[in-house]
Amino acid sequence: MILDVHMPRLDGWQTLKGIRARSDVPVLMLTAESGEQDKVRGLVGGADDYVTKPVAPAEFVARIQALLRRSARGRGLTPPGELADEPGLKHGQQFGSYEIDRMIARGGMSAVYRATHTALDRVVALKVLNTELSNDRVTRERFMNEWRIAAGLRHPNILPVRDAGDADGHLFMAMDLIEGGDLGHALLVGGALAPPRAIAILEQTAAALDAAHAAGLVHRDVKPGNILLQGEHAFLTDFGLSKLLASNATRLTAPGRMVGTAEYLSPEQIRGEQVTPQTDVYALGCVIFETLTASSPFDAESDFVLMYAHLERTVPRMSERRPALPPAADDVVRKAMEKRAQDRFESAGVTIAALKAAFGYE
Repeated sequence: MILDVHMPRLDGWQTLKGIRARSDVPVLMLTAESGEQDKVRGLVGGADDYVTKPVAPAEFVARIQALLRRSARGRGLTPPGELADEPGLKHGQQFGSYEIDRMIARGGMSAVYRATHTALDRVVALKVLNTELSNDRVTRERFMNEWRIAAGLRHPNILPVRDAGDADGHLFMAMDLIEGGDLGHALLVGGALAPPRAIAILEQTAAALDAAHAAGLVHRDVKPGNILLQGEHAFLTDFGLSKLLASNATRLTAPGRMVGTAEYLSPEQIRGEQVTPQTDVYALGCVIFETLTASSPFDAESDFVLMYAHLERTVPRMSERRPALPPAADDVVRKAMEKRAQDRFESAGVTIAALKAAFGYE
């Protein structure tokens, strides 16, 4: 259900309250208000998502479909339109200079295929912008922003972009294919990592973040799914939401609209405030917690309850979920996830150095 806060002769908030008293139908709140108080009021009232007007039609449709998919998965159903979002490339299909093998991943904006550059006989990971977003100007600009940023960064722990362009009306970029999967999958399959391996991966991730910050970039979407693993080597990827700290470029996010993933959003992102390298430090704190416990710091049924937790709740202790962890590691995560950005560690590297010290590794 789509519910506007301000409707003729109806109070959206009271309507939401009435709906929640009778049904668990997914509700998306639509409003011109963008203040934190309204977001908190929506999540407390039971809204599943919150969109601030004005919103691009393609993004609006994508948010609805994402909400329906989350709701359907929670009920064990096949999500509506599950196959409609992807570019629909098939095995053996020629796409520009590439021959498609198979889809290996998909996200909110794009699908990733295993493909071969036919002239060079090179196997790559081909990231292709989703069909329904291909004609949206903001989304296309954000996608191109990702390949420009990633192509300009040189670091052993940042996945390089090998090629990019437009083929058959779809933007794409080609990257090295990392066969080991991502950290999120590793945690899902194998559970929490042993501290030595966890710290080795987190240290490389922190080095990549520090390199991005030194180049004037904030990633804004640090999460296990964006940390790719190849043996013991880690790569940070997916710079589509990155922000230049000193950029005067056209905004790719409308006022009051958040970008990122709810489980890892910092309070300043939720409030729509200025992001800094400490924004990524907050997300890194969430990733540390998840890597060492195989669980997120905050569990909730909706993104808005998660956002409320990031704003208001105290970070739980990892040692309560995994008693073998040292209490000093809890202190590191809590400092990394301080509500005020200025109270966090000054860099990703310093954060992981403190974590190593907590385990007595240095």
